[in-house]
Amino acid sequence: FISCALGIDKVSMVKIIDTLSKKGLVKRVQNPKDRREYFIELTPKAHKVLPQIHVAIKNLNTEAFKGFAKKEVELFYNLLFRVIENVRDLPASHTLVFKIKKK
Repeated sequence: FISCALGIDKVSMVKIIDTLSKKGLVKRVQNPKDRREYFIELTPKAHKVLPQIHVAIKNLNTEAFKGFAKKEVELFYNLLFRVIENVRDLPASHTLVFKIKKK
């Protein structure tokens, strides 16, 4: 479910969760109603570093959108979400390549 929500394939998602688990940031909790299913929970360590992560993301966005008007940032996200929606249901056999040209 997490992989679908994030648009990440299951193998990559498992690797990400394994890495976060090894770092003590998440834990897998078996669903008592379905032993094949696991819930992913943040650990106290993760909750402690979340404010730092939020600040880092905010700082990165500030740098990335330096000189952009608010409307331009909104337009960027709207267009990006449209691209994601357009390619979301493509068969996995398709290779998707984004080519970005620098001005």
